[in-house]
Amino acid sequence: MFSTEHNPRQSFQEELNDAVGFSRVIHAISKSGKLVVGHNMLLDVMHTIHQFYCVLPEDLNDFKEVTQCVFPRLLDTKLMATTQPFKELINITSLAELQKQLRESPFKSPKVVTAEGFPSYDTAQEQLHEAGYDAYITGLCFISMANYLGTFLTPPRAHIPSQSKLIQPFVNK
Repeated sequence: MFSTEHNPRQSFQEELNDAVGFSRVIHAISKSGKLVVGHNMLLDVMHTIHQFYCVLPEDLNDFKEVTQCVFPRLLDTKLMATTQPFKELINITSLAELQKQLRESPFKSPKVVTAEGFPSYDTAQEQLHEAGYDAYITGLCFISMANYLGTFLTPPRAHIPSQSKLIQPFVNK
């Protein structure tokens, strides 16, 4: 077996893999059709599209079309919190404040159980602006709001999946 110094084809393939890198992850997320949840995520979406797909279109409708192609299902928890039925119940929509409000009635925080041997984030000790923690808190906020929507059903449901029609009004807004 040759080292990469003597095998230009293998060296080229490794360079190509490095160049493609994280765009494979973004592509897999895009192809999955899964709901992508973020908080105040417009700039994140814009940077991701620009970095891994294409130059951002100048026209708003073109931008919406590209975004829909890259991320078929987006949901912004900040926008969700400012929309009915939440806007009457939620005063402040910064991530930290939203998470605090969603721990109080009429909302219920989801119970999170982590796998043995893996430390979990402790929401009592805020680690805001650390990417993993912010993503974790955003997920908790989404689950709390989604499950609140289940209280409007007859009979009420405690858990609402991301594919639920109750979530649809908040998707791609």
